Formats: sequence, C-alpha cells, structure tokens
Amino acid sequence: MTVTATSVDESDQLQPQGAPASRAARLVRFVPALAAALSGVLLYVSFPPRTLWWLAVPAFAVFGWVLRGRTWKAGLGLGYLFGLGFLLPLLVWTGVEVGPVPWLALVAIEAIFVALVGAGVAVVSKLPAWPVWAAAVWIAGEAARARVPFNGFPWGKIAFGQADGVFLPLAALGGTPVLGFAVVLCGFGLYEVVRLALDARRTRAVQRSAAAVALLSVAVPVVGAVAARSLVSDKAEDGYATVALIQGNVPRSGLEFNAQRRAVLDNHARETMRLAAEVKAGKTPKPDFVLWPENSSDVDPFANADAYAVIDGAAKAIGVPISVGGVVERGGKLWNEQILWDPKKGPTDGYDKRQIQPFGEYLPLRSLIGAINSNWTSMVRQDFSR
Repeated sequence: MTVTATSVDESDQLQPQGAPASRAARLVRFVPALAAALSGVLLYVSFPPRTLWWLAVPAFAVFGWVLRGRTWKAGLGLGYLFGLGFLLPLLVWTGVEVGPVPWLALVAIEAIFVALVGAGVAVVSKLPAWPVWAAAVWIAGEAARARVPFNGFPWGKIAFGQADGVFLPLAALGGTPVLGFAVVLCGFGLYEVVRLALDARRTRAVQRSAAAVALLSVAVPVVGAVAARSLVSDKAEDGYATVALIQGNVPRSGLEFNAQRRAVLDNHARETMRLAAEVKAGKTPKPDFVLWPENSSDVDPFANADAYAVIDGAAKAIGVPISVGGVVERGGKLWNEQILWDPKKGPTDGYDKRQIQPFGEYLPLRSLIGAINSNWTSMVRQDFSR
C-alpha cells in the first residue's frame, strides 16, 4: 500500500476553514443597516435645491426592501438609520449659527418618528396589499411629527420635495398628505413589483392578487397625478397683479444681523426708493403693491418715530401699499407682524404670526435649557406671542 502525504501550510492548519464564510456572513448582516441609511440619503438628494424629485421613489423602494418581513424591533432600528440618513443633511442649516449640538439634538429627536414609522411598516409588511398600509403609516408619522412636540416640526414632508415632480397636481386633491402618500406608495409598490417578478422568475408561478396590488400601487399614483393636472391652472381668476419683491439684505450674517440699529430697515427703504425712481423714469412698470420680507424692519415703527418716517417715506415714494415685516411690542408682549402700509393712510392692517418657531421665536423648557447652558437662553431673551 502506498501512502501519499500532502504538505499543509502552518497558516492553513491554524485558520478555520469556515472563517472567510463567517466573515462574509457578518458583513451581510450589515447590508440592511447600510441600505437603510443610504436610502435616507437618497431621499434627501431628491429635495430642493436639486430637481431630482424622482429619486424619492427608488429611495422608498429600497426602504421597503429593508423593512419587509422584519420584526418591529428591527424596523425600529432600521427606521432610525433611515431617518438619520435623511434628516442629518436636510437639517444641517439649523446648526449654522448656533453650533452642531442643537442640530444633532433636533435630528436625534425627529429621527425617532421615522424609527416608529419603520417599526409600523415592518409590522404591516406582512399584510396583504402591504404597500398601501405602509404608505399610510408613513403619512401618519409625518402628521405626528408636524404636531408634536412643541406644535411640531413638519420640515421634510415628502410633498415638499415634489414641487417639480409629476405628482404635484395631486396636492389639489388633498394637500401634502395625498401628494406624499402617492410618492411613498409608488416607491413601496415599485419594490413589490420587482420582488414578485424575481419570485416568478425563480418559481415559475405568479401570485396574481399580490401582483395586481403591486402594479396598481405604481400605476394609480402616476395616472392619478396625470389626471389631476386638469384641476391645476396658473391662469388668474380675476386679472393680474404686479408685485415688487424687495430684498434689502442685512449688514452682516449670523444671529446679530440686526445689531446695527435700523440698518436692515434702511436697506429695504433704499431699494424701494431706487425702484420708485425707475418707475418714475419709465424703466420699470409700477407695481400694485410692494412686499418686504419678515424682519425687514429691525426697529419697531410704532415705538420709534424715525423708523415710522422711513417706511412712510418709502410708501409715499413708490405710491402703492408696502407689506412690511417687523417685530412690534404691545402691552409688554412681542409680536412677529406683517404690517400693511398705505402711502396715504399709513399702517392700516396687520397680521401676527401664529405658528412661531420653537427655540427661535420662543424657548420651551426655558429653565431647564438655561440650567444646561445659559448662552442658549440669551439667544431668545423674550418669547414671542401668538
């Protein structure tokens, strides 16, 4: 009998044969988490200032792939990662002037709502016609996020990213909920179509009812949006109005933009005077009214005669009403007000902002926040009224 001995490298002896496979298995476990975060980033990319609105559909298709068939606990974690991928870049502007801590805190809180949505989608993904239920869960999450806490924070509604998209006419039927529902449904439906097609290719069997629901989930939003175009028109109902928009700018960026007294007001008055000169010279058509932005008067015109005179002079020069944004004080309370200033009658009407911004125009939990960092409370010295 002949025995043949095969030499074995020492490293091969020490290395378990299943190690590469186990490493690959561990890496595969991270794929859903990575896909959840990246699909959130993809959803962010679909938002303005880019006009890539259509990316919202594949973003939700990937999110559907990540969540379908999972437990609610897995859906909770994957939904949170999706929320971070979406909201971290979307809300980065909130930390420009106040630093990263408020930005990260806001994202961490808002992503909880998306996490709960992820858990809900994972649960309903086991139901028949699950794309419909999943889209409804997402819209319910948006509704909750727009209401709590502190009257909500609706920034990032799916509808807000669809201003240039084919789904926009659906807003005429039911506002942002219907528009957002259509986009999300189309995304989840797209994933279900692909999944069923791959299953049919592998098993040679077609689940007809599920396939019908999946196809309708994609087709109905698109067809409905096209049909709703007849409800939308940019034609004037009763003539046209010419509006002059004045952006006078501020002397410096940051939270101290109005530290230089009357600088912002003078900038807007100066631009309005320039417009009045162009109208008088026949270079520019005379507007029906002039619109100044929020905080265009950095001085209360009712408490400061010089500010009153500046606005009144600008209105008389242009000869039409000016809508002026300013902060006014009445009875010891601050109001963020838009004032209608007539060239002959002066201030005739006003609108007080009702949905004031937490942590910007009023500070919830002021004593608690002050105990953490007194600098934060100094940024909002007095709460606005509504």
